[in-house]
Amino acid sequence: MLFVNEVIPQKDFDLEVKDILLRYKPELKNDALNSKHFSWTVNRDEQCFLFKVKKGREEFDGQLTFVLKVKNICYEFVLEKSPKSSFSLKNKPYEIYWELISSRNLDGVNQVSEYALKILKDALKVYGILGVRSPTVETSVNFLF
Repeated sequence: MLFVNEVIPQKDFDLEVKDILLRYKPELKNDALNSKHFSWTVNRDEQCFLFKVKKGREEFDGQLTFVLKVKNICYEFVLEKSPKSSFSLKNKPYEIYWELISSRNLDGVNQVSEYALKILKDALKVYGILGVRSPTVETSVNFLF
């Protein structure tokens, strides 16, 4: 099975995502978190997933922070859409060029492996522009790393 974009089922959210999300957004109330507000790009056969945890603030100008879980290891990737990316959804296909700003292993022990980078690219190709929120937009996803 390949990656798919979907709203995170509540059971998966509680088991896999909630604790990670609260690390990035502690202002969210633990009890009030409902999975229907969050989506991910998941490959259930390989037991890995990608989800966006943060959008950059104005001073970071468009940087996005994603968490990728692969083989029970969580990685953080800060990415930015390159100026080479399309600016209008009218562009067919809408082209995204991702630049890698930083990456790290959340356990602080292991480095980011080439395998994790490959899985990240596979997931981002399916994620497209906004994951489950943009299912009909034809995209071309490219990487500058």
